[in-house]
Amino acid sequence: MLAAALGLAIGIPALRKHQPSASPSTSKSAPAPPQRSYGAQRVIWSSDGGINGLSVDRVGNLYVVCQNSNQVFELAGSGLQTQLAFAGLNNPWGVAVDPAGNVYATDNVNNRVVELAMGSSTPTVLPFTDLNGPQGVAVDTDGNVYVGESHRVVKLAP
Repeated sequence: MLAAALGLAIGIPALRKHQPSASPSTSKSAPAPPQRSYGAQRVIWSSDGGINGLSVDRVGNLYVVCQNSNQVFELAGSGLQTQLAFAGLNNPWGVAVDPAGNVYATDNVNNRVVELAMGSSTPTVLPFTDLNGPQGVAVDTDGNVYVGESHRVVKLAP
C-alpha cells in the first residue's frame, strides 16, 4: 500500500484506453485511367526479314535492326531511310539511342556492343567483357549502357 502511494506521488502515468478519432477516414478509389484509342495499323517500312530491334530517339526517328542483312537503319519521320555505318555486324539484335543521339547495336555472333556517335561514320566497340550472345540494349539518361544476353543483364557505366 505504501508502494502504491509512493508510485502516485512520484508521477507514474496512468494507462489510458485509446479512443478512435471522431471522424473515421474514408478511402477513395483512384479515378480510372483514360482509355487510349489507336488508329488503323499501317506498314511504314519492310525489309528482307529478320527485324529484331526497334528504338525511337527524342525527335521521333525510328531505328530498325535487320538481322538478315546485318544492318541498322534510321527511318526519319518523312519516310527517308538511312543505313547506318555499322560495318561488320553479324546477327545484330538490339538497338538503342541515348539522349545525345548516339546509337548502340548488339552484335550477337561477335559478342559485342557497338556505338555510333552522333555525326560519326566510325563505330566504336564498347568495353564489355565476356558477353555471350548479346541481344537487348538500353541506355539511361546518365549514359549507363545495359545489355541483356543469354543468361544475365550487364551494365557499363560511363
